Amino acid sequence: MEKVIARSLLLWGLIGLSSPVAFAAEPPSAAAKAAAKKAYEQGTAFYKKGEWDQAIEQFELCYKSLPQPVFLFNIAQSHNKAGRPQQALTYYKRYLSDAPTAANRAEVETTVAELEQQLAPKPTVQLTPLETYPVETATEPPPMGFVAKPARQPISKKTWLIIAGAAGGAVLLGTAIGLGVYFGTRGPTVTVFDPVTP
Repeated sequence: MEKVIARSLLLWGLIGLSSPVAFAAEPPSAAAKAAAKKAYEQGTAFYKKGEWDQAIEQFELCYKSLPQPVFLFNIAQSHNKAGRPQQALTYYKRYLSDAPTAANRAEVETTVAELEQQLAPKPTVQLTPLETYPVETATEPPPMGFVAKPARQPISKKTWLIIAGAAGGAVLLGTAIGLGVYFGTRGPTVTVFDPVTP
């Protein structure tokens, strides 16, 4: 396909450079033809290497020097290869308008139709959300003799406060009982205020 396109570029370029310009009021000068030929050769070299932007630049110089429709076709082809369908479509249409009897008209019209279809707005599809239901996963029964351990739950802050309060109360109660036993089992003590009687 690349060889066919390169040949068509070469063929159309040579036809365009050698034939008189039907659309211009005056025939192009020798300098304009030479500039167009040089730009065409450079553009074709860039095109063959896949350097589309450089090819377009050279083909545009061709068209400025020698405004023939074939250069519009070359620019369109380069834009199409570069993945810019809108620009390619514009130049293909200009080419068909400027060259109504072009030998490759049917081929270009097919390409134009494909590009227009590609660029046409796509119809939007409204999707309704699906309702989802919980899915129970099947689990295998545990092997015989297996006892499942209950899952450990983390202890909450409230539970820690209750445990701390109970522990603190137990310590206070134990201390009170211990002091009561200690002082309840002691004998009388002698102090300076209580005289000892014989």
